[in-house]
Amino acid sequence: MSKNQQKPYAYTYVDDSILLPYFKIYVAFFHRFIPYQLTANFITCFSSAVMWVFLFIAFLPVHLKEPFLAIVSLLCLHTYAVGDTLDGMQAKNTGTSSPLGQFLDHYFDTYNNAITFLMVYTILNLHTPSLLYITLWIGFLTFAAVMAEEKVTGSLYFGKIGVLEGLLAFGILLLSFTYKPWLHWVQTYHFLGYHVSWIIMFVIALSYLFTYAVAIKHMPQTPRSLYAFAAVSCLLGMGLAQAHHIPVVLGFVALCAFSGNYIGKIMFSHLANTEFPRVDLVGSIAIVALFLIPKTPYAVPWLMPYMWKIITVNFVLRAVFSFIRITYYFKEHWVWYNAKPQLIES
Repeated sequence: MSKNQQKPYAYTYVDDSILLPYFKIYVAFFHRFIPYQLTANFITCFSSAVMWVFLFIAFLPVHLKEPFLAIVSLLCLHTYAVGDTLDGMQAKNTGTSSPLGQFLDHYFDTYNNAITFLMVYTILNLHTPSLLYITLWIGFLTFAAVMAEEKVTGSLYFGKIGVLEGLLAFGILLLSFTYKPWLHWVQTYHFLGYHVSWIIMFVIALSYLFTYAVAIKHMPQTPRSLYAFAAVSCLLGMGLAQAHHIPVVLGFVALCAFSGNYIGKIMFSHLANTEFPRVDLVGSIAIVALFLIPKTPYAVPWLMPYMWKIITVNFVLRAVFSFIRITYYFKEHWVWYNAKPQLIES
């Protein structure tokens, strides 16, 4: 579809969030110090980049104390949460709301959500990659459903217990982890035969499944490719979980790149008013193959790590190419600075 045929941009949403009105008052304090010339997209990129600082720290080859990681995580999460609301305030104040800004905001949210899961997983010092992959899968599945809901209904819905409430819960959890005796108890205590740390991850996953169910309920008809994505991404997580020789960082990147690329395409289909995207066919075939090959007598153990690395690089390159293509499509909406409005002399 040509850009001339697109409907005018309008960010339509229904927000029943309990905390958002109060959080906006808090963020408004920070907004007073933001110069008019600073664009909303720069705020979006900066607040997301802060979250990537933790991603870098989490995969350092040195072991850092968990309470220190909790403090760093809390600071990163706070900066991101404030920036995620601040960018919208700045866009509204400067009259620069755009489809590019909405895409960047929600697209980065997809990855920042995964980093938040990684924060909890790392601080709890869990050594069960399958638990991380399951939680990541549910998180990405929920984001895909929410974006599909926006595409189908034309409006983004924020429930009473939504993203902001989830971030607050994560923040309280991370704050509690700075108290070493409590963190030690969480890491070592068992309840009904299960680690408390496992139960925490399970509760987080359940909360996302509730959001997923609400999004599916709001859609008159669920796009079939959404179910295909659920199945293929589940196989990807299961394949990574059974590949014990695969580093967690590789599995994390593979799930993020494959899922983020699909979710980004859903966002683009909504903003550009195009058809609902399909799941990457080549990537899906590769995922099914890597899941099934180890179960056959034809598996070559020493070759499997290289195959996983190749497919991960492929997912990353596809995600990067797709991101560049989408941002280039909306390039007219990128501004380097906001010019101050000229006063009209009477």
